[in-house]
Amino acid sequence: MTDDIQIAPPNIWRYDEAAAINTQDKGVNMKEYKPQGSFYSDAALLCRLYGLKLHPVFREPVFPAESNDQDVGGFDEQKRAKEPTTLSISKYRLDPNSMKVMFKVMETCPHIQTLKLQNNGFTVSLFNELVTYLSADNCPIINLFLDWNPIYTDEFKAGDTNAAIGTNQVYVPGEEDPNLWARLIESNKKL
Repeated sequence: MTDDIQIAPPNIWRYDEAAAINTQDKGVNMKEYKPQGSFYSDAALLCRLYGLKLHPVFREPVFPAESNDQDVGGFDEQKRAKEPTTLSISKYRLDPNSMKVMFKVMETCPHIQTLKLQNNGFTVSLFNELVTYLSADNCPIINLFLDWNPIYTDEFKAGDTNAAIGTNQVYVPGEEDPNLWARLIESNKKL
């Protein structure tokens, strides 16, 4: 008898898992969070405090060291990435907790001034959170790119298999509802 057992890899970020964590009631001691102004290490520390797996945007890129003909074993050394000035998130959804971490870390990273979001599956509630974070006085973002980002209803579930069951509906505001794009522009004069 074989049972289909699915084992989730321990360090792989998944939207549903990350969104399910309640960081409000977690009782995190923010005194332990001592940012260094380094985006990747500060994000890793904050994720650890909140009990979150690292979203792919928080993983520091690693580049192989430039090899010299005289160097043998150049695979052992890797160059660290420079601190980013642009965060580019393409084809990854942002859960509310990862977005919270990203903007908290950016408070102490004034060198990050550009945010590029492409095909991220924003829902109405997540887009409203984005607008709130961007309009904060301590947000360093002055350049924002939103490409291929329709706003979906809050029932949105990513994936082609969900398109047939009607959960992937684009948000259509009612007569009385505010235009979300107008709210973004109105509340973010620095962009």
